[in-house]
Amino acid sequence: MNTIHQSNKRLHGVLFVALLGMLVFAACEFHVGSSSQLKREVDSFAVYYFNWQYHKAVRFVSPESEKWVRYVASQVHQVDIDLLRQKEQPATCEILSIDYADNDSSAVAHVAINNFLRMDTIGRAASFVASADYDIPLVFDAETNQWKVSLQGTLREKR
Repeated sequence: MNTIHQSNKRLHGVLFVALLGMLVFAACEFHVGSSSQLKREVDSFAVYYFNWQYHKAVRFVSPESEKWVRYVASQVHQVDIDLLRQKEQPATCEILSIDYADNDSSAVAHVAINNFLRMDTIGRAASFVASADYDIPLVFDAETNQWKVSLQGTLREKR
């Protein structure tokens, strides 16, 4: 009887350790999943934004940021469209690093954008750029459990 009781205690101990390990692993996986979701959001937003597909880029921004994407889209002129059509390769995004705020509900993605057409001032044609660095701010929306780009204005090249 004593042997059965000790065996049950050991089994409970092993099960407890296994359950604890699974919980720790699941918590780590959730963070990794959040990080990968953030990277997908940044990459998708940047590729659409810098290829001037603003109607697609707007899906990846917070509701407060939509006005900035719409503003940039409203500044496109026919001469810009003609230049865009001449491009042989689309713009690409390389995520250099991500800085998370202490509260884990906001972050900044540092990206390199390659082979894109930079919009110039009103009345001047856009220009081709081989590569430039940008900081893309993000916020975590707890309601939808998703990261969203959070623009406070138009994106500006990091200098």
